[in-house]
Amino acid sequence: MNEVLSRFNPGQLEEFVTLTIVFASGLIIFLAWQWRLHRRTEMEVSLKHEMITRGMSADEIERVLRASMRGGRCQHVPEDTD
Repeated sequence: MNEVLSRFNPGQLEEFVTLTIVFASGLIIFLAWQWRLHRRTEMEVSLKHEMITRGMSADEIERVLRASMRGGRCQHVPEDTD
């Protein structure tokens, strides 16, 4: 490893370390975002399964899902005006 690092001059080594840190940070952010999406989907599926198991109707399930979506980031879901 020292042989590889000794081939770089100090400026190149600094650039290499900076690029490595930037790449690693981006990769960590991407993986964290994907994990968050995965967990959210898992929780939604679990909630739907539990509601179906309890015998809730499709209208009741839809009402619960709309309410939970309005509480989070998905505020673009239109409300029923019945």
